[in-house]
Amino acid sequence: MLIASWNVAGWQRTLPLINAHYGNVETWLQRHKIDILCLQEVKTTTTALELTPKDNGAIVNGFDTFWSCCSSGEYRGFNGVATFARKGLTVRADPAIFQDSTLDSEGRCLMTDHGTFVIFNVYVPNAGGGSHRLHIKVSFLYALEKAMNKCRDMGKKVILAGDYNMSLRKEDLNFNWLSINMDSIIRQEADDPNSESAVAKTRHIIVKKWDMIKDSFSKATTKPQSVKNASKGNVTKYRPLVPVPGKPDTNVTLGRLHEEESYAMDTVNLSGRTVADSVTHADDWVIERPNCISITLLEECLEKLFATSVERSHLITLSSRNSLHPCYKWFQKLLQDGKMKDTFLEHHSKAWGRFTCWEQYTNRRYANEGSRIDYICVDKELFDEYNTESEPLYGGAKGCFHYSAKAALNACTSFGRWKQAPFDGSGIEEGTQNDYDTQFYIPHTGMIYTPPKYSDHIGVSWYCKDIPPPTEGLQGDKQTRKAQPHTRQKRMSQFFTAGAKRKSSSTSDDNGDDKAPEIQNITKTISDSSTKKLCAFCHCRICKCVSKGSNNKKQKTSPSNSGKNAFFKWKHFKNKK
Repeated sequence: MLIASWNVAGWQRTLPLINAHYGNVETWLQRHKIDILCLQEVKTTTTALELTPKDNGAIVNGFDTFWSCCSSGEYRGFNGVATFARKGLTVRADPAIFQDSTLDSEGRCLMTDHGTFVIFNVYVPNAGGGSHRLHIKVSFLYALEKAMNKCRDMGKKVILAGDYNMSLRKEDLNFNWLSINMDSIIRQEADDPNSESAVAKTRHIIVKKWDMIKDSFSKATTKPQSVKNASKGNVTKYRPLVPVPGKPDTNVTLGRLHEEESYAMDTVNLSGRTVADSVTHADDWVIERPNCISITLLEECLEKLFATSVERSHLITLSSRNSLHPCYKWFQKLLQDGKMKDTFLEHHSKAWGRFTCWEQYTNRRYANEGSRIDYICVDKELFDEYNTESEPLYGGAKGCFHYSAKAALNACTSFGRWKQAPFDGSGIEEGTQNDYDTQFYIPHTGMIYTPPKYSDHIGVSWYCKDIPPPTEGLQGDKQTRKAQPHTRQKRMSQFFTAGAKRKSSSTSDDNGDDKAPEIQNITKTISDSSTKKLCAFCHCRICKCVSKGSNNKKQKTSPSNSGKNAFFKWKHFKNKK
């Protein structure tokens, strides 16, 4: 069995590309040999799925599809998750598993029950750097843990798949995101001042320069710079400006341009940052430790302030996570408690540079400067019972070990086939069919290197032994129906069947036939010879339907009237025959 997860960054954009290259989603899934696919950031609405299910890729031959869409006013049409499962593998689904209107309305979690196990398909909120939505992210994670434990109490094993919007280890981050904790480095230097290893020599240099760097940062100002913006014209951005030690009249700029002066000054602020815990009201959340500096900024300081350079690999060795972030601690605890296993880490712990997401607009994928934020974590008992050996990761070649950084670069560029987009706004270049076909690899636990044109993320996968399918079929409970909005529009036969079954709520016509009230009212209106308005479907007068509004305009079908309009269409078809 192959379970995969993929942030598509807009299903309406990805779907036409899959259809263009492979005809339909079913063929694409078959070629990947995927049994269950979890999608994030589908960016659609329940109304769109209900009214145009095919156009939204909700109908896939051989698969059941389940959806949780964002209904929150501010983010409506964004976020959203979907799970595609081969028919016969799913018992039920729940798109509102938290039973919390704030959390459930954002369309970030969908639970599907597969008998032996359940899958939580998640798109965890982003709160990078301690944004105003950090409390939402922490609340989401706590509620998620509670929901998973509830399923475990019911005897279910849990799989947590999706875009976690956080990384577990420093190896899961590109060097641009890594920092040096100088308090820790100074302690190491004090404990071992005479070491002559290459990394220790780099440590000697940065410890010696650190007080001067701090002094320069304390005297920082900002330098404005006018930048041409395509939509806003000329805008002013800012960089921090610091004095060179020993040369008070010489100043240098550091880092990148920022939208605001305060953001530029934050770059050289070494005091750390905390945020009040508004969820559990315990100790403040530590977002940035004090006396931490990013690797890239430290490199720039050594070069511009002291005309000194060091090996980046040594800095990476000395680096650590610049955070005691509550979300990172939650993730770490999830695995350290022994409840769950990171399927990628269990198979490929020695892999370097294996990322799942890159900044598309700056072409970071083509230099493999990304992060691993997409995961499939599995309950330990389920993993131990059904895990199987995995094929090597894609990207290895003769003379290039598949765990190496070179192999990782080969994989994300498909051995150089994918080229970075030009900066003229023309977008990512189209590849050949053979280029697109490189995404299909042997089923394995690891990463599915989907083309860059499809999304700024790639897929992740867990390949395991076949887990027995459930003994019961797909249920028709309220929450499962809610997760399948594309199935809501009923056939005409269902109206009459429903009327026959619900005699208590139906009325009889003159011949004694039982009909549902809505059918009785509609047929009465259709038989009324005084009705002369146009048909909502074809603008003819044959079916004499009761479309409201102008006689020469086709009316939209609202979800609440979808059953009635279906009846008009059926009646019109019957009369035409």
